[in-house]
Amino acid sequence: MSEEDPNQSQGKQPKILHWDPRSHPTVPLSTSTESESLPQPATPRSPRSIQLLLIVVAAILIAVTGIFYIILQPSPEATPSTTDSTISSKSSTESDSADGAAVIETASSAILLSRDELLRRGNQALSIGDKTAALEAFQSLLVQDPEDAEARRQLGRAESIDRVYALLEEARSLENTGDLDAAARKYAEAFTLDPLSPQAQQGKSRTERTLDEQQLGRLITEAREAELQGDWATVAEAYQQALERFPGRPNLEKGLQEAERHLEKKGVSSLLQEAYALENQWQWEAARETYLEILKVVPEHTEAKEGLLRTGNMLRTFLRYEQFIGQAQVAADQGRYPEAISKFNKAMGVKPASLTLTSTVKKLKDLLDQQSEPVSLTIESDGKTWVSIVGFELIGKLRSKEIEILPGVYQVRGTRRNYEDVTFELRVKNGENYGPVSVICSKKEK
Repeated sequence: MSEEDPNQSQGKQPKILHWDPRSHPTVPLSTSTESESLPQPATPRSPRSIQLLLIVVAAILIAVTGIFYIILQPSPEATPSTTDSTISSKSSTESDSADGAAVIETASSAILLSRDELLRRGNQALSIGDKTAALEAFQSLLVQDPEDAEARRQLGRAESIDRVYALLEEARSLENTGDLDAAARKYAEAFTLDPLSPQAQQGKSRTERTLDEQQLGRLITEAREAELQGDWATVAEAYQQALERFPGRPNLEKGLQEAERHLEKKGVSSLLQEAYALENQWQWEAARETYLEILKVVPEHTEAKEGLLRTGNMLRTFLRYEQFIGQAQVAADQGRYPEAISKFNKAMGVKPASLTLTSTVKKLKDLLDQQSEPVSLTIESDGKTWVSIVGFELIGKLRSKEIEILPGVYQVRGTRRNYEDVTFELRVKNGENYGPVSVICSKKEK
């Protein structure tokens, strides 16, 4: 029997673990000088220092747990009678020690992952739509530093990354099959959920740009086909729409200018003839609109400017005529026939020769013709009252007098010293019978 190892005679000993600061640069190590120095006044620690201290404490706890794990492992029964059993016991002890060290090393490495590594893992998970891994990485970062703005922002993205990734996959599939409209909508949905997603940003921009270019191609094709048919209005419209979508493109501006030149040559002369025809038919408003259309194409067109002025004057004349007729009708309805006749005569003075009277205006004319003849009235009084008709004449004191007065509305007034005045309205109209009009002041003043 070989001589026993002193260490083996006392049972299995734990494997001594050494902390290598170079393999974990983020963990601050205390030195013997610091442990032996005199106590210093407490100073406030930064949040980062506190977090690192917690990490160190957690690592130490894991190390202690590993040591206890090794110590408490049941040791195999050693049989001193054979060399093979001794060798087996040594091998088992070394294996258990290695397993414990591996547990400690793995746990420590997991806790002491650097911020950059966690960010890398989280961003990689985002890029492939792995929601679980992304959440785990960014939540670990926030455990290390709850104030980490980037980790908090990326954690928000991770919450919806599964939906975003599904939309991106669907959009790419649609794009590959040529359904760009649907693909653009899916990319836009993904971009709405995650505006920071590079794939969503690039896909949205790419499909929208392609759709715009396709629309431009359709407009140019439409313009060229219309040009072959001599439809320059359609050509100009197509190029105008294209320039609204793609402003500043020289080829589009040149196409629009060419179309406008052809429109000027071909369209203006026909429009001018149309405007003249409308004037001859006394359709002043339609003629004016046609002249305006010409001036949109050729702003300095002489004949169009003259026609616009001419039709404008005619329209203003029609407006004055209508105003006078309206005022005459109102006055006639109120029995103010002299005023109505005056307004009607003004309307006839500005009426264009081409204008025919409507049935309403003819009826008004007949009424005013009838009310232009004077009416005979008899005025009676007591010979002591002064009688006057406002707007007509001062009649004076009388007992009875017959007068001729035009139809209208008048104020009759009687006055007498020491008596109250008498005033009343007198409406005169042809075609009605009037008895004597009595004007007597009979009530003495108080």
